Amino acid sequence: MRKSIIIFTITILNSLVYPQWTNQNPVPDGNYLRDVFFINNSTGWIVGSDGFIKKTTNAGVDWILKNSGTTTYLKAIRFIDENNGWTVGESGLILKTTDGGEQWSSISSGTLENLNSVEFINSSIGWIAGYGGTILKTTDSGSSWIAQSSGTSYPIFSLCFVDVNIGWVVGGSNDFNSDSTVILKTADGGTTWIAQELAEPIPEGITFRTVDFIDQNIGWAGGGRSGGHSGYFYIIKTTDGGDNWILQQTISQILNINEDLDTLKLPSALWEPGPGGIRKIFFKDINNGYAVGGTGTWNRRIYTTSNGGSNWILKSGSFEDNDLYSVCVNADGNGWAVGGLGSIFITRDNGNIWTKQLSGAGTVTAEDVYSMYMVNDSVGFAVGYRNQ
Repeated sequence: MRKSIIIFTITILNSLVYPQWTNQNPVPDGNYLRDVFFINNSTGWIVGSDGFIKKTTNAGVDWILKNSGTTTYLKAIRFIDENNGWTVGESGLILKTTDGGEQWSSISSGTLENLNSVEFINSSIGWIAGYGGTILKTTDSGSSWIAQSSGTSYPIFSLCFVDVNIGWVVGGSNDFNSDSTVILKTADGGTTWIAQELAEPIPEGITFRTVDFIDQNIGWAGGGRSGGHSGYFYIIKTTDGGDNWILQQTISQILNINEDLDTLKLPSALWEPGPGGIRKIFFKDINNGYAVGGTGTWNRRIYTTSNGGSNWILKSGSFEDNDLYSVCVNADGNGWAVGGLGSIFITRDNGNIWTKQLSGAGTVTAEDVYSMYMVNDSVGFAVGYRNQ
């Protein structure tokens, strides 16, 4: 592990103002951040552990803590407009807001399963998915939820609908040695769910954790191994509504070969140490997409594509850093990726360059400041180290 010196400076131009240190980190709390969602180019929300919710109205320059009324781990958040939104989490928790997140009210889910994903197709109709094969649907803006039969008992980690009828869910077992990949499609609003098959065999233990469609035909799913000491970063694509899924072979940076990939028939899979893989895929249009992930507390990765996934390019990565769980990029090219222990990465150029905002927490890449010295009333220095 390398340690590098970090130096901060402070300059106050107005000598009549008392020198102050201002926390430049918008999320210094150290919570695990599980989802980020923007309703427009300036307004967005982040959720995570201990009931954590923060909101920005200036494209992430400032994040304001909101009172969720719970300490339950929140896993996903979605808004249908600037006022009406929902967040879901562990132990069957569903929260709803009608004032942009200022106040949240609890809604009965009818389950104690951990809930991982929430999606609304309009102001009335939405779905939630989670552990135990749980799929819930609402037709009254989330005031009540009805269970749908998914046909699986494995965890569902992500769902995506393109209209009131057509949608997909993905998931799988957390058992490293289990062949239990879940990809289901509905064409009737979730009344029936049909398993979809992959065109290529995949190794045991692959779990899909994210799915994203831009229309009823074109979509992507991503995931990786879910246990043990080795894992794939794995992305597949369909152009026919999921009838056929093809491995996107150009995430092909082989970092550590622990097994003969030819025997797995995956010559272009990305193999890396640690459990995990792709945690979130987000496409802003048919060509431009983003994928983030990692392997537990290691191997943070941000990938981008500009040709619909034919080529994925590693834009940011660190072996000794907490992984990322969610990514969102708006029409102006401003984007955010969030993850373990309060990590936030920002892009202002459609994902070409990602900059880390200091989290003030972390066991692997913590930034610690040990000493400071003021030269005069306006200029000072602080020094410390960062594990990286």
